[in-house]
Parts: sequence; C-alpha cells; structure tokens
Amino acid sequence: PNVVRNMAIGLTLITTLTIYVIRSPLFDSYCGHLVCVISLICPASFLAVFLTFMLYSGLLQNRKVANRFINYITKCNGVEYWKNVKSVLDVGCGRGLMMNTMAKKILQYGSQGVKICGIDIFNDRDLAGNTSLKTLENAKKEGIPIDLVTVKNCDARKIDFPDNSFDLVVSSLVIHNIGEDLG
Repeated sequence: PNVVRNMAIGLTLITTLTIYVIRSPLFDSYCGHLVCVISLICPASFLAVFLTFMLYSGLLQNRKVANRFINYITKCNGVEYWKNVKSVLDVGCGRGLMMNTMAKKILQYGSQGVKICGIDIFNDRDLAGNTSLKTLENAKKEGIPIDLVTVKNCDARKIDFPDNSFDLVVSSLVIHNIGEDLG
C-alpha cells in the first residue's frame, strides 16, 4: 500500500541525509557529526523496523490468517462441508488471497461445478496494484482453473447478486476501508 511505499521513501531520504551529514564539511567536529547522525539514525531505525514488520505481516501473516479461517470453518462444520460448497463469494477480495485459499480447499475435496467469485472496488488507495486482472493472475498462479473464477468491480455496500446465490460468503479486512457511516 501507499503507507509502505511512503515509509520506504522516508527511510531512503533519512539514510541519504545521514550519509550526507557524515561526509559534509559543515559538521567538522566529532560532536556535530554525532548529534546529527543520532538525530537521523533514530527515526531511520524506527522506520526500518516498522517497514519490516509491515512487509512481514502483509506477505506472510495474511496467508496464515486465511488458513486459520478455513480451519475454523472446517472445525465448525466438519470436513464434509467442503464437498457441498459449490459457490463462494469473497467480498473485498483484493488480490484474491482468501478467494484462492477457499477455492483450493473446495477443489481439494473434489467438488464439481464450483464457482468462485470475488468482488472489490479495485483501487490503488487501499492496495497498491489492486486490479481485477492481477486477482485473476494470482488465481492462475495458485493453480486454480481460471474458468472457475469470476472477479467483478463491485462495492461491498451495493452487492447486486440475488439472495442465496452463494453457499459461502467470506470477507476479510474490508470493513476498515469503508470510510462512511454506512460501513
């Protein structure tokens, strides 16, 4: 997201400024160098640690969360549940992590005629590079037959599917992106 990008830019600027200060003749004294470097290294260190945490949680933790969600559904409904699921809607699918995890679980149990649908507003503000094409690309990379997947540009507050269109509806990390009181 933009937050991670901005933090990386900030870290780069602070690092560049620190290198400039160290090499600059403006701060010839040892104390001058020390004060400037310390005042720049502290925020740079904070940004580096926070950026690492953001990337770790974004890249690794989301997959764990999706798998925990699947395990919870299985625990509540039993393994047989997955054999009967024929259609899934992922509201706010983003790049398709939850949608793809669900699809793989359903296909693992040999369910035939499955339809997986993901909806999202697809904008860069919430997730950098967030497009429906990227979501379909990710499904293909995960080994999900592309003819089973449909991705639509649709607002979660105005879903246009008839009632009972899906056996399972999932949503993860969407509500916090709805800025109005309607969310």
